[in-house]
Amino acid sequence: MNLSYIGYRPEGEATSRIVTLGYSASLFKGVFLSTSAFQDLSQHRNRGFYIGLSMVLDGNIATSANTNRQNDVSSHNFGAQRTADFGGGFGWAMQSGMSGSSSYRQGQLEYLGNYGRVTARVQSDSMDHAASLDASGALVLMDGHVEAARQVGSGFALVSTGGVPNIPVMHENRQIGITGGSGYLLVPNLNAYGDNQISIGTDSLDVDARVPVTNINVVPRSLSGVLAAFPVERYTAATVIVQGADGKPLSTGLPVLHVQSGKRTVVGFDGIIFVDDLGADNQLRIGEGDSLCAVHFPYVRPAEGGLPVIGPLRCAAGGVR
Repeated sequence: MNLSYIGYRPEGEATSRIVTLGYSASLFKGVFLSTSAFQDLSQHRNRGFYIGLSMVLDGNIATSANTNRQNDVSSHNFGAQRTADFGGGFGWAMQSGMSGSSSYRQGQLEYLGNYGRVTARVQSDSMDHAASLDASGALVLMDGHVEAARQVGSGFALVSTGGVPNIPVMHENRQIGITGGSGYLLVPNLNAYGDNQISIGTDSLDVDARVPVTNINVVPRSLSGVLAAFPVERYTAATVIVQGADGKPLSTGLPVLHVQSGKRTVVGFDGIIFVDDLGADNQLRIGEGDSLCAVHFPYVRPAEGGLPVIGPLRCAAGGVR
């Protein structure tokens, strides 16, 4: 509940002393009531009241109805709307009312997409009819790429995943879209000169994908953008199954050297070895001393992605070179 008193005297006009009493409350879930009334204590004919109800329904729909009267003129209004989801889609709004002897109506339909917003609106009143169509969007040229977006705001970031499409992008842990076919997504409305956490989701990446960094803090200047690069690389790796000369899996824990890359690892269970940085031709030296043996194998990256399984291969002492 609120109570106010305002007294003023404009030069050359009559003094006004206005008392206003208001009350607002949540009646029950989703319904809000707001009322107020005023009286001019100096000019008794100046009085009025306002009563309004608003309600939030399922499906992100909001409705409102109000009536008011001021200086013997009454007005009524009813409206309903559903805003388009942030991720995109359709929204609508409608409004109908009367002010004195004049009535008015308005309807609006909008579509919010990844590249802009389109709004169609029709209006009519007791005197005239009108219609309008509005389209808005933005174009950004950065990193040799042109990206269309809804808007850029006071600051923005262009996310690059190295040409990999369909990667979820999050701003402050809230997903705002996925990278397009060229591996880019524009993130608008960032805080200029402030911290903005941009990250990507990796669950949908192929098993042979490697992402050195998944979270970047960007600080754009006012009315400017920054490039947030998340290089998505692909493993040139495989699981190699190696057996001894007797056809049995090699012992677990034997040292392994990939000759071409110089990387070292060990034999796992059942003679399984995971090897990275493979080339077209590869040699593994396994064991040491008198137990030293070697295997040779070619590698071709699978066209459909993934990490292939090579073998089983026989590890021969005479194959060391």
